[in-house]
Amino acid sequence: LRVDAWNVGAGVSTENLWLGPGIRNSLLMTNAGPGFPHAFVGTSKPADIWIGKAEVYLFWGRLERTRYFEQRGAGFLSGLVFDYTPRWVPGLTVGAQRVFVQRWGDFTVHKLLPVSQGVSQLNNQLDNQLASLFFRWAFPESGLRLHAEWGRDDAEWNLGNYVNEPDHTQAYVLGLEKLWVDGPRWIRLQAELTHLQEQRPLANRRRIPVWYTHINDLGYTNDGQMLGASIGPGGDAQYVGVDVFERWGRLGAFVERIRRNDE
Repeated sequence: LRVDAWNVGAGVSTENLWLGPGIRNSLLMTNAGPGFPHAFVGTSKPADIWIGKAEVYLFWGRLERTRYFEQRGAGFLSGLVFDYTPRWVPGLTVGAQRVFVQRWGDFTVHKLLPVSQGVSQLNNQLDNQLASLFFRWAFPESGLRLHAEWGRDDAEWNLGNYVNEPDHTQAYVLGLEKLWVDGPRWIRLQAELTHLQEQRPLANRRRIPVWYTHINDLGYTNDGQMLGASIGPGGDAQYVGVDVFERWGRLGAFVERIRRNDE
């Protein structure tokens, strides 16, 4: 159910969400797990802000736990996505997104917008927070599109940790699409790399972080299924696919390597 007016859309839904530019995987939200009931508000279409165009999407939802887990407390999920297309760089879109999972029973009105909190872990020690930056750059003349997403799982205690170890808890997605047109035939190449593994030095005193996992019954799942990348915690994947589009339809094939549960 959705209402649009003055370039603002708001409503409720149970559909899957996909956040980020990835084509095979994405860090914060994919259709790997079942959809969840949520309310949302955001721009209906990119808004002209003179220096370019911008979009905003804010949502709140309820996550259910698997029935095989003893502590079956529901989770409260909230998220914010913002992207911007510069006026002077056609085809480029940059963006940022942030999601929080909190205990449903701990929810209060002042926790309605946890995405507005600072990036220090002092502000949200008990919450499960994920955030990422991304870009998508399309070159229509050559039929090429590049995309990337870089994210971190949970915040740091202070600014110094961000400077000293910017790769701590990191994950990333790198990919491209290339299209060739040959008369009525279109050929599309897709390639993408997803990296969720964490490499730590032996002398490191900090715990080894694993994406999507969290204490306090705040795992990043709905009905026991992943909300993020389908390869799961500690995963790593490379994907290459080719599709041929003809008048009669599409024929394609792909090769994919996945390493799961590496941590």
